[in-house]
Amino acid sequence: MRSYFDVVIDQEEIGTRIKSLIAEKGFTVKKVAEALDFESPMAVYKWIWGKCLPDISNLIRLALLLQVSVEYILLGHEVNFEDEKTAA
Repeated sequence: MRSYFDVVIDQEEIGTRIKSLIAEKGFTVKKVAEALDFESPMAVYKWIWGKCLPDISNLIRLALLLQVSVEYILLGHEVNFEDEKTAA
């Protein structure tokens, strides 16, 4: 069972997840950059290469665009608070 405190943020893993989500949703990196009002797609490329992470505002906007939760982008799974309550 996962604990709330067993969180590891792996930039490369998150980048791979973002890349997969972009492809699954039928976007290109350029289209994502345009949707987020970026002048260049370079920031999105840095995310998918695992060089950096989106700031919190862009993370929320990216999640909305890709129709997934922020938790899914960062952790690779949804957080279910009810499961944690019953385990306590």
